[in-house]
Amino acid sequence: MEVRTPLQHLLFNSVRIETHGMDNSPIGVGTSFILSHNFEDHGDELFLVSNKHVIEDAFQAYMYFTEMKDGKANLGKPFFIKSDFFSAGWIRHPSEDVDLAIMPLSWQLDMIEKGKGGGMKAFYEKVSTEIIPHENEINDFDAVEPVIFIGYPNGIFDRKHYTPIVRRGTTATPIQLDYDGYPTFLIDASVFPGSSGSPVFLYKQPLHSPSDGPFVTETYIKLIGILSAVFFRTELGTVEMAPAPASVAPTVEIKEMIDLGVVLKSHLILDLINIFWREHEEKCRQWKKDWEHKKP
Repeated sequence: MEVRTPLQHLLFNSVRIETHGMDNSPIGVGTSFILSHNFEDHGDELFLVSNKHVIEDAFQAYMYFTEMKDGKANLGKPFFIKSDFFSAGWIRHPSEDVDLAIMPLSWQLDMIEKGKGGGMKAFYEKVSTEIIPHENEINDFDAVEPVIFIGYPNGIFDRKHYTPIVRRGTTATPIQLDYDGYPTFLIDASVFPGSSGSPVFLYKQPLHSPSDGPFVTETYIKLIGILSAVFFRTELGTVEMAPAPASVAPTVEIKEMIDLGVVLKSHLILDLINIFWREHEEKCRQWKKDWEHKKP
């Protein structure tokens, strides 16, 4: 498979995270994705984006990428970044109600490509914050819109080619509204353990038509959020909302997912990136200056 189309590229945007405790015992599997943001007078920085509950209590983790060969994806040839003190390396959103965390990624990939990995390079697709929709775009969205999300439900992935699983659905509540007063909306889609942290894209194929305009002949993709939680029906028949679990271990409690996922709105990611930059701007600038000086 040659990687040409927008959706083919998005297969290499999600990163599988396997988390472990201090005794190296497995905790769970979750999803993250690569986001780039351009800082004025500094350039692009890469971040991994996921949920707080995916990375909490993880002393050690493995982040899986596909190897690059001759500028292309070397399918079936993965490598991983092993990270100790993994949970400590993430910046959490300050609001307890926002299950969101980011981790700077640029320096780790640079270390692999320019030394530690013996020249090995990762084939990945970075999604830019430029495809996060602005308020005027969101106001043009319909009450029901098609969405896709990409990740590792129940830890499942293509074990031969090491590509993630793509799922689709629709918005179940209007994106313009904050569901129950929180900066979230619901999607009508099957969400399972391991899907936590999946990027959610509004995806329209060519020849779609906006609500008040002519037909559009290009694929339309916008990053509208990150999957965070799911609704369950318990054995007693009550309906509850809970974080989409990262653990894939069997449990005794019976909970049936009812195909309603909770998505944190993507503007929260921008908010957290700006918080990070205010606190770490000087350190990032110095790191980039030092690294440029050391490059061969």
